[in-house]
Amino acid sequence: MGRSLDVLAKLKGFFTARRYPAFLVGGYLRDSLLSRPPERDLDIAVSGDSQRIGQELAQAMGGVFVPLSPAHGVARVVGQDGAPGGRWTVDLAGFSGGIEEDLARRDFTINAMALPVQGWASPVPPDLVIDPFNGRQDLEEKRIRAVTPQVFQDDPGRLMRTVRMAASLGFRLEPETARLVRGEAWRVTQVSGERVRDELLAILSFDGARGHLEVLDRLDLLCRIIPELAETKGVDQPKEHYWDVWGHLVHTVETAERVTKGHQNSPIYSLVHWTAETDAHFSQEVSDGHTRKTFLKLAALLHDISKPQTKQKDETGRTRFPGHS
Repeated sequence: MGRSLDVLAKLKGFFTARRYPAFLVGGYLRDSLLSRPPERDLDIAVSGDSQRIGQELAQAMGGVFVPLSPAHGVARVVGQDGAPGGRWTVDLAGFSGGIEEDLARRDFTINAMALPVQGWASPVPPDLVIDPFNGRQDLEEKRIRAVTPQVFQDDPGRLMRTVRMAASLGFRLEPETARLVRGEAWRVTQVSGERVRDELLAILSFDGARGHLEVLDRLDLLCRIIPELAETKGVDQPKEHYWDVWGHLVHTVETAERVTKGHQNSPIYSLVHWTAETDAHFSQEVSDGHTRKTFLKLAALLHDISKPQTKQKDETGRTRFPGHS
């Protein structure tokens, strides 16, 4: 957090000296209000030409300017402060009109708050927070609430993000927002595979992954992104199994998570050889910031997914799944 505070102090000086209207928005402000370790990346909403301002900022802070999405008015400045892992990122998004109009286009109320960069301090001065949709109250009540009924029509990628945000923060979905997600769930097929993949892996990475998967299922999202899972529901297994195939899959995810969290007070650990070396192996990042622990949970979810297509009974009447692996 200290490194981010240093960057924010420099941003405060930069925007104050030039009198550019600029506002801290997004995850860093939200986490600061929650007194959580904030995200490393900073999001700044600026009034005016974000590309030009980004170039000025890069020069002033010794960073590198990246024209991230000029068509959408988004620029990025990346820098290094010399400390190990000292990389920092500032995303600048331009807006016209007032900051309230910009906040009205955001996804959830807890992300639709802003603080003038010139007024930044730690802790955050509550009287300076611009909060037109009562996001701070939703933070206090641990609630994910959509800013408007159109948020999922405007960007269907937000459907998966709803669950990811709830899983990340330990929040619940406001009932009307949950109803909106279910009603718009069909739109998730319009989202790029890469974005769906990233959201699903992020959801799996959090503790309580089985519960998060069940939320995705109740919201009619999970079987739309992995249609084969729908076929596992109600598929009985031999008497050695307690659950049908669907229940077996999600509980295997739960067990994989328990194993990779290390030895706790559970009889499962008498069956698992888990060492410091094993933990280091599964904690290793292998792709796009995701660890082997996360991919193990994904493998657990998919490991018996072909049982419905291979189910048959042998000559004794016993249920078998030849070739399901």
